[in-house]
Amino acid sequence: MLKKMTSNDSMMTLAENKEQTGYLWVFVSMPMWAKLFLLVIIALIPRIIVFLQPQIIPLDGTLYVQMAKLFSEGKYEGIPRNYFTLYPMLIWAVQKLTTDWELSGQLISITFGTLTVIPIFLLGRSLYNEKVGWLSALFYITLPNFLKFDIQALRDPGSWFFIATTLWLVWEGLKKNRLILLAYASISAGLGAITRVDGFIVWGTLVLYTAFQKVSKLCLKRRMLNIAILTLLFPILLSPIFFSMKGFSEKTALGEMVSFSVRVITSNTRVILKPQEPIDAMGRKTYDSLPQISQNSLELASRLRIGVAISEVIHKFIKSANLLIVLILPGFWKRKREGFQSSDWYLLYVFCALFIMSGFYARQIYYFSTRHGLTLVIPTLFFGGHGLDFIAEGFSRGLNRLTSRWSFLKKYLLHLLTIFFILIFLAQGIAFKGTGKFVQKEIGLWLKEKGYQGPVIMGPKNSFVWPSIGTENSKKCLILGRRLWKPLNETGLKSSLLIPAPSIKITRASSKTGPRQVFFR
Repeated sequence: MLKKMTSNDSMMTLAENKEQTGYLWVFVSMPMWAKLFLLVIIALIPRIIVFLQPQIIPLDGTLYVQMAKLFSEGKYEGIPRNYFTLYPMLIWAVQKLTTDWELSGQLISITFGTLTVIPIFLLGRSLYNEKVGWLSALFYITLPNFLKFDIQALRDPGSWFFIATTLWLVWEGLKKNRLILLAYASISAGLGAITRVDGFIVWGTLVLYTAFQKVSKLCLKRRMLNIAILTLLFPILLSPIFFSMKGFSEKTALGEMVSFSVRVITSNTRVILKPQEPIDAMGRKTYDSLPQISQNSLELASRLRIGVAISEVIHKFIKSANLLIVLILPGFWKRKREGFQSSDWYLLYVFCALFIMSGFYARQIYYFSTRHGLTLVIPTLFFGGHGLDFIAEGFSRGLNRLTSRWSFLKKYLLHLLTIFFILIFLAQGIAFKGTGKFVQKEIGLWLKEKGYQGPVIMGPKNSFVWPSIGTENSKKCLILGRRLWKPLNETGLKSSLLIPAPSIKITRASSKTGPRQVFFR
């Protein structure tokens, strides 16, 4: 199929292609399978390098591994208040080959994370041109946060793969008026929907886009057929599984996976519209133990929850985009100045839908992870390619005004800027991140050996709160850190337990009247 598509899908002549791709002209003459193979190899190498570094399984990863183990043991009811999704099923399947649960989850993430470069390249090429496709793919390959999460036991890389694939298939299917591509898009969107609810949002957004797109030559009957194929094909293909389990679908992991997105949305609609107060969520006892400034901050966040949620989503989007944001914004401005085309509106519709969903999500649970922000980065990657081209053109014009020399620099300025950003991204993504998480793991292992199961970590990564151990009458408190004998006198705690954990120091303790908790920074 790729060979057939690549022989007829480009409307540009070779001369036009060479002009638009510039220094990428050497790759244009390559067959499509060779381009995709090269991109996969380039994407795989840095992910393998990061994978070979010491890793700690994230908290969500332990949940998915636990769900996969329950499935393998026949305990299909799963974990209370959680839903079986596609990712734990894949862990269960791959584990039969590797015999290692965490490694299975990581291999799945690496596979999806590496293959995502294919739809990213194809979408950029189809929306704009070959150059934007290559630049977008290179940015995806090297962006530090994608490298970080593509090797962890998380379901997000699979979600990104299905989202990017669906975006490309829908655009190509509508552009070329090919039902087969919309059929593939329905399957991809459905798999994304049972991986993360983000996929369901993208699916619904693309159905609406298909319904209301402005195509003069498209008759109403064909438009309705496109909508039906995109919306119904995947549910129809899954219906035999669903109806065969109708009598006990609530107790089977497969049944929950099939209805995952719908059940999540329906069960959380009321909570989204009227989220729980943060004070009620953490408990009055914990709230009373916090310093006054923290209590005031929580009350302010409760009153301004919408503004806080939006600002948190914007912050995590910028943090996830990393330095690429300095290319995305100029690229967006360039496209706006030239006049948005249908390709730009297509990406903006998807971004706005994901942003609104993210705002509701952050408003509901007062938390929005960096990896969640990466979902917002996917539709904006392509503006980064335009932004790099725009910056290179600006610098080139500036150099022309200053001097008639430096012809080599002017000619290859885009090359140098591309290499510059890629090296910065790789330096951040491949560099070892230190020992902070390993210190936490050592603490957790020590606690496990001593039989402690209750303590949890609260707060941001730079400030930890460990609740007291034992009953309130025992007045025991867990103290972490090195050389704490002097700070112990400042806390006013009569009994304590010292755990050797370098580089963690006490900064403040709670009052004597409140629950025994110690803050660490």
